[in-house]
Amino acid sequence: MSPNRAAFAAFLISAVLAGPCAAQIACAPYQAIFQTEKGPVAFQIELADDESERAQGLMFRRNLPAGEGMLFVYPEPQPVSFWMRNTLIPLDLIF
Repeated sequence: MSPNRAAFAAFLISAVLAGPCAAQIACAPYQAIFQTEKGPVAFQIELADDESERAQGLMFRRNLPAGEGMLFVYPEPQPVSFWMRNTLIPLDLIF
């Protein structure tokens, strides 16, 4: 679970950002910080960095606190799609 692989990720979160994101995103092992027009916005993240974790995603979760989310990490940049079946909570996708 290398945080450096976050550059290849699609970031799935539960809260809408306060403003548009700048290109810079800083990642720590379990936190992502987006630089927005209104200042930094931090999210606690879970990594989904293998095929089974990406397939499970956030299915069947009954809650996800504001400011938390999941970072989908792929071995290389590629087109991806997300299956939202059995997702019981509202979500936002950020690419």
